[in-house]
Amino acid sequence: MALKLALKAVSVVLSLLQDALAVTARALTEFVTGRKQGTYDPSRYYMRGPGPKWVAKHGAIRPTDHRRAA
Repeated sequence: MALKLALKAVSVVLSLLQDALAVTARALTEFVTGRKQGTYDPSRYYMRGPGPKWVAKHGAIRPTDHRRAA
């Protein structure tokens, strides 16, 4: 019976240490990257330019030369 109680105590301590380590790792990651985990960042999902379906339907667009004088 004493062994079961000791193993349960060790299990609880290890669980608490694991939680503390996870919190520390998350805080360190947020500090290093400067971004909170789990927050929505629209720039990660912003599509730059037409996709492959649009190009297949409409044809490739010609790049514009923005350096020309107006």
